[in-house]
Amino acid sequence: MNKEEVFLFKRTELVNGIIEYSVEESKTTRKHYFVKSLLVAGALSVFFKSLWIGFLCGCMYILMDKMKTSKESLLVMQNLGLELKRSNHWFHHHRRFIPLDRIHSLFINEGIRGMEVRYYMGICIKDEEEIAVAFESLPLTLLKSIYKQVNSCL
Repeated sequence: MNKEEVFLFKRTELVNGIIEYSVEESKTTRKHYFVKSLLVAGALSVFFKSLWIGFLCGCMYILMDKMKTSKESLLVMQNLGLELKRSNHWFHHHRRFIPLDRIHSLFINEGIRGMEVRYYMGICIKDEEEIAVAFESLPLTLLKSIYKQVNSCL
């Protein structure tokens, strides 16, 4: 599956000066995860020679998969700041507002997770040691266009 097919990107201008950039998993990706979890459950049930153990491992795999981030958004409010929002399949939302006067810089960075290189947008915040991460694991071309648009708004 191509990396660009996995995500649905949307840019919405809500009110004058407020723009939302959101990325979520496509429906084909969700179906792909479900089929993959069924295959894992079947393989484990054959390996353990028990249908119940395979079924329980498959259920655990599905639950762990549902805890991953399914939608991310970045709300850009000119002259106010940025709001980062993340949600998973269980509708658990995490929001963080960063005032404009606390934003030191925006940047694109690459990180390595396992055997995979992932690109993300980082936000350096004044007087904080850690960075705020937006749009984990997006294709670089899409991330560059978001970066340029966000930088022009701030």
